[in-house]
Amino acid sequence: MKLGIILVKSPFGSRKVETVLQTATLALEKGNSVDLFMISDGVWLSKVPDEGIKELLRKIGEKGRIYVCGASAQARGLKKEELIDFIVSEDSYGDIVDLVMEEWDKVVVC
Repeated sequence: MKLGIILVKSPFGSRKVETVLQTATLALEKGNSVDLFMISDGVWLSKVPDEGIKELLRKIGEKGRIYVCGASAQARGLKKEELIDFIVSEDSYGDIVDLVMEEWDKVVVC
């Protein structure tokens, strides 16, 4: 199964994002494919997070793809050189539609 996770919430002030990332790594361990798409305030997760979150992202990035919405990052003043090094793509809102409609079997929005 191909799982797509769309992260729209800020990773600050809540453990929801960490819980979703832990769930994603469990899905990978069970042989599923997982992609993560950060959009809106979710792009804040791409700016070098703490080591625990960074390790979860690394696990996802090793077997899946991690995307950041370039427009969302730019709107928040995030520069490419500030982002974690294993993000595979800076995509747009239009790209997320293609992923949802054509690639992912299930989608989780957080």
